[in-house]
Amino acid sequence: MADYKKGEKVEYRPVGGGNDNVSTTTGIITNVEKGDDGEARYTIQNDNTGKETTYQAMNIVGKA
Repeated sequence: MADYKKGEKVEYRPVGGGNDNVSTTTGIITNVEKGDDGEARYTIQNDNTGKETTYQAMNIVGKA
């Protein structure tokens, strides 16, 4: 699993996980933090809506 950094533009799935067959969108990572389970959580600002939501790494498809 790749590590992403603040400021990187990524393609991600806003619903479901990395293996789900749903559409993708793009956004900029605005914050990276560790969850209680030790896994990274990425706050992504959506390019289309401007809204920020936090996702697990499994939702990120790759760099855009």
